[in-house]
Amino acid sequence: MNSEARPSSCPSFEGCKAPLCPLDKSLYQGAIWYTDEDVCATKEFRSLNWVRKQRKLKKARRKGFFNLEMLEALGNKTVDGIDPDSNQTVEAWVRERTRRRVGGKPA
Repeated sequence: MNSEARPSSCPSFEGCKAPLCPLDKSLYQGAIWYTDEDVCATKEFRSLNWVRKQRKLKKARRKGFFNLEMLEALGNKTVDGIDPDSNQTVEAWVRERTRRRVGGKPA
């Protein structure tokens, strides 16, 4: 698929229920994903780092929600996302996780 592709051009589009789509440009504007929701199943995107992290978090049954920025900030550990009932911001969550990392490894 080319860089101009849209979600509707995906072969899995008709039956897809994944809230984070690699083809959706609005993904960077506040879309969120809960670990009990679907993950992109299109073969072409399974190797994306953030899609792999979604699968790992889902398998580990982590709680809370994640957005793309949060998924990209994660190291190799599986952690809970943000509790939707809390006042925690995405910025604070990301800052807390990236502060612990030095040179790409946990501090």
